Amino acid sequence: MQLCGRTSLKDNGQYNTCKCNYASEEAEGIAIVDDILKNGDKHFIGSTPTLLPSWYSQELIMRGQEYFHNNMFNMFVAKLSGLLALLSAPSVLHILYQTNKSSKPTAAYKRYMGTIRHMILWYQSDLRNPNSKGRQSIATVRAQHAAASKLFGPITQKDLALTQFGFVGIAIMCAKQLGLPPDQNGLIHFWRVIGHLMGIQERFNLCRGNMRCTAAACEEMAKRYFVLNLDNPPEYFEQMSKSLLQGMWPLVVFFHPLAFKEHTRRLCGCPPKSLPILPLLFLYIQILVHKMLQIQVLSFFLLPFLNFQMWFTIFVQNTMPIIAFFYFHYSLSNQ
Repeated sequence: MQLCGRTSLKDNGQYNTCKCNYASEEAEGIAIVDDILKNGDKHFIGSTPTLLPSWYSQELIMRGQEYFHNNMFNMFVAKLSGLLALLSAPSVLHILYQTNKSSKPTAAYKRYMGTIRHMILWYQSDLRNPNSKGRQSIATVRAQHAAASKLFGPITQKDLALTQFGFVGIAIMCAKQLGLPPDQNGLIHFWRVIGHLMGIQERFNLCRGNMRCTAAACEEMAKRYFVLNLDNPPEYFEQMSKSLLQGMWPLVVFFHPLAFKEHTRRLCGCPPKSLPILPLLFLYIQILVHKMLQIQVLSFFLLPFLNFQMWFTIFVQNTMPIIAFFYFHYSLSNQ
């Protein structure tokens, strides 16, 4: 019987990797989400530092990091869509709104640029070294989670799993639509490790299975949770999502907020909504770009350009944020 990376609860209460007993890997992924949604809010984050797990593979980690750098543009689109979808999670939105660090475009820009910096450090660092910038970044994020738990109520394992989906779920379940390469074993292992280091218990880790199992888990999470919340968003979603998209405009100046929001809805499986002419045009352009990235000959020339543009824009915003300065000081002041 094939190993799929599944974990089972043994008599002593410990979770260990075991052989699949489910009829299919898809059923395995569905069971993971079922456990997260039914039991995840009964378990909270811990405060103790987490060591690397016994199943850690440096080879897979390096493949995951290489996957990100080779597909930086697509991965950024997937991450931004995931963060937008994550704002529809009431418990996560409550914490973000209460911290008051992303409810306005300028604050959202600072907050999510910080998030991007953390994520890039994870993709660039040797996670085996506890003194690396990536591991120090993870420790900083965990300290922020602990502080938020004390101020605004406990952060649960469900919240962490939803956040994990926000970072990588759309990249996994929509790889073909976004023009991402199909071999995501390294990416999935990378985010399984990141989830573990962030304090996600193994039973609630969306990325604990193989590719098919994890894709099924992400699809099930989108279908059972995010589609409902995106179609019936909670209070403050519109304000927070508008701030997120306006705040990220200096990074992706050629996108339209309404078009990007609709693209995110469709990636998550929501039924299409009609848009005004201008946002609809931007939506079709965005879809066309990703369709072009699915064609190998076109992707060979287009993807390096888009990756460089993404890398250069982030570099500029981190060192001399000229676009953000003019946008926030002049454009928003006239609204």
